Amino acid sequence: MENRPDYVVAWLAASKLGAVSALINTNLRTKALLHCVSVSTAKILLFGSELTDAVEEVLDTLNQNGTAR
Repeated sequence: MENRPDYVVAWLAASKLGAVSALINTNLRTKALLHCVSVSTAKILLFGSELTDAVEEVLDTLNQNGTAR
């Protein structure tokens, strides 16, 4: 998510549930975004609607690699 109150609430809620957050730069696209998500070994990708296009660009590759479901 970009910087806004929803981001802080989501981050605090995830922390309260015991999740470990990997904060990824919102300016990353395609290969750089794919690399960062893969390296983080994330099981869940939480993002704001403004980043839907960027996530959709890499989602198929993530699904093929078993990184995202």
